Amino acid sequence: MNKVTTIIASILLFACEQQGEGGIAEMAKSAETWVKQQQLFFTEKGRLADCELTVYTIPEKSKDFFYECSFKENHAVWTAMNKNKLDNCIAGNKWKLSVSFASKEYGISPELPESEPCFAITPIFFSNAKKEISEEAIREQMVADSIAEYQKLEKDPSLAMAELEEESKKWHNSLKRSKTSSSGVGWNNLVISHSYKAPSSQFFAYKGVKELLYEEPLLVWTAKSKIKMGDCPAGSTWKMSWHCEDCPGSHCRCPGGWSEAPSRCKGITPNSILEYKDPPQR
Repeated sequence: MNKVTTIIASILLFACEQQGEGGIAEMAKSAETWVKQQQLFFTEKGRLADCELTVYTIPEKSKDFFYECSFKENHAVWTAMNKNKLDNCIAGNKWKLSVSFASKEYGISPELPESEPCFAITPIFFSNAKKEISEEAIREQMVADSIAEYQKLEKDPSLAMAELEEESKKWHNSLKRSKTSSSGVGWNNLVISHSYKAPSSQFFAYKGVKELLYEEPLLVWTAKSKIKMGDCPAGSTWKMSWHCEDCPGSHCRCPGGWSEAPSRCKGITPNSILEYKDPPQR
């Protein structure tokens, strides 16, 4: 390289540094690396992490930027602030990227300087950051999370059983009976009903219905498991019933209630079902 070429190259390098092109390119590469490292860690581990765990290194010797990297719970943040004036962008402006994971949703959002000169030199990567997320990887991770959650429930079904107990009590306490006027032949018509509303659940399919037993009304509550829990297989059904009859004169007869629990599930079945006999409205 001759002397003239060397001088021209030096002038061009100085111009680029003055306009901030070299610094902006460094900042863009650093931002992209941070996002990719977070995404890679999330795909492998199913969670976000700090820079140390994701093996991201802050460019500590940068001439143009101060970089920061923070993490708290499921929220990771990367920040770059320019030390010097870049083109017409004065020092002290910040570019920020946030990655979060909540309610099984992975999200990334950029925050850019409000100053027009700084906004104008923002790398295109910031505008396209949301497109960097691999939807396939996220779906795979959600499936893995679901499998892990079910595996955990197989070993410890206490959460599902607590819900089962609560719903059985709700149905039990919603039972009602009322006696209507005489039918004209010395009998009172007895009306039984329930106000139970079956909720949606990841553990069970609940149902509260009215059936007939020898032409008499029978109220039935069932809970069918959606997942395997220990030795209790998926598809197991718990059942509680209550039966009342029309009655002669003023004597109403409610034989009471009974319950059924799957034989392989009795060890984890709550007492609210096992010991159920009759509702409080006697």
